[in-house]
Amino acid sequence: MKKLLSTICISVICAALSAQPLALSGGETQAAVIIDIESGETIYSYNPSTWITPASLTKLFTTAAAIEKFSPTAKIKTQAFYNESTNELTIVGHADPTFDSKNFVWHSADAFANDIAKALKNKNITHISCVNFDCGFIQGETLSPKRIWEDMGNYYGSAPQAFNIFDNTLQLTLVSPKEIGKDCTIKSITPQIIESKAITSYVKSYAKNADSVYVFGTSAENGQMYVSGAMPAGRTDFRVKAALPDPNTAFADTFLCLLTERGIKANSKKLTNNLLPSAKGSLLTTSESPSIEAIAQKTNHDSNNLFADALLLQLGGEPTSWNGSIAALRQYAKKATGSEPRFYDGSGLSPLGKATVLQFANLLIHMHKSKYQKQYEGTLAIAGQTGTLRSFGRGTRLAGKMIGKSGSMTGVVAYAGIVSGADGKQFAVCVIVNNHSETSASVKKAIANWIEKQIKL
Repeated sequence: MKKLLSTICISVICAALSAQPLALSGGETQAAVIIDIESGETIYSYNPSTWITPASLTKLFTTAAAIEKFSPTAKIKTQAFYNESTNELTIVGHADPTFDSKNFVWHSADAFANDIAKALKNKNITHISCVNFDCGFIQGETLSPKRIWEDMGNYYGSAPQAFNIFDNTLQLTLVSPKEIGKDCTIKSITPQIIESKAITSYVKSYAKNADSVYVFGTSAENGQMYVSGAMPAGRTDFRVKAALPDPNTAFADTFLCLLTERGIKANSKKLTNNLLPSAKGSLLTTSESPSIEAIAQKTNHDSNNLFADALLLQLGGEPTSWNGSIAALRQYAKKATGSEPRFYDGSGLSPLGKATVLQFANLLIHMHKSKYQKQYEGTLAIAGQTGTLRSFGRGTRLAGKMIGKSGSMTGVVAYAGIVSGADGKQFAVCVIVNNHSETSASVKKAIANWIEKQIKL
């Protein structure tokens, strides 16, 4: 009898650990895990080792790797060198994504140009033969691999380069006729880095109020960028955000104008690739980005793809590469969690990225026990209050009790974080759903309700 009861108890426990978490319509892939951080006890587990698309949860690994490798206070440097023998100025970029970003308005190309102009004038120099912009920090591919064409031209898909500016984002202003089904035109582009005619419009007017406008392409040169879809008829000031084509050149052109305004004239500019130290001359001045912690905070709170991939590129050393940086991220993940995810970028924008819910839970536990726990967990959003979790669990007991990150793309809803229970215990939680047929909003609500039921809050 005792043996029979033991068997029954074990069966009940196994069933509790393996029951599908969400009552959805079926056909989707679900995975979930809840682990007591202090004891290491698995409270709930369903498909914990199933490879599944995590979308932006990938950023949890990228930011953790950057914080642990460089420290939260580390900064990305952009250096200016002056070569007296050739009278050339060389600016060396290291993929700082924050120049003139809306997130860090104080960190500007204007301030950097001002520092350079002062340093040159202290040497009685007001004329430069050439300004070199050394883009050699990134070697090989300049776009992240395995990213889909549909994403590359839109603002959220802009990949970091050696030089970045204005969040690598353009704003297109479109005009639509009052008639339905007619061609829409590009009125202006802000900032005015390229001409409106450099981007072809295939947008048509239609009767709906919402737009379905998408930008395609990675370069405005040779006509490779175009905007298509539909927008409401009868609009004269309809705005769409797009990826900035060729951020290196955009930074260089903007920077030359800023130097000219400060009385430093240059005969020419040149985008170079990894100049030898002897050709650069002596260090003139350095611009430092916001701290890694500050960049990571914006990355996780707002799910900023550009910042995440810029942090990824720092992991690959100098010079860096996409493939080398991705390998470094995977190696970090294996060291931190015991197994290696299949990431193809640092942002999770590639739909081919795969990981397991157990890897995310183990990462959260690893960082909770790290010397940088406070800094890392400070980059996470609060359920029902901030960042991408501001509406998650709002109005429920989960609000204010969970810190974490969301992930979403077509057919994907994912959440991972740390939940504080009523008894003071803390739990690492990860839930990911792929290929669902419900609305994303209904899946999100189901996840929040499920977490609230699983953990006494």
